[in-house]
Amino acid sequence: MFKLEDSPFDGSQLCASVEPELFFPNTPTEVQQHLDAVVHLCAMCPLKKKCLAYAKAEPGITGIWGGVYFEMPAHNVALGAGDSRLWD
Repeated sequence: MFKLEDSPFDGSQLCASVEPELFFPNTPTEVQQHLDAVVHLCAMCPLKKKCLAYAKAEPGITGIWGGVYFEMPAHNVALGAGDSRLWD
């Protein structure tokens, strides 16, 4: 499992203040619940763009990164304007 201390982040990421499990849902129900729980956190985070870029550059990464849920390369849930969920 991914550990925040293994990432290139500097400690100013807002996700460091919550349980890491929120960013790694295991079921479809958890995906929605976890996105609902962290959407505002990601939106306010000063490292959101860096986080998303990191996830896009890591093959096979899973979890919620920069407000986007990564499950498989062709199946990501993006958080759009107005807290809507968009399926790519």
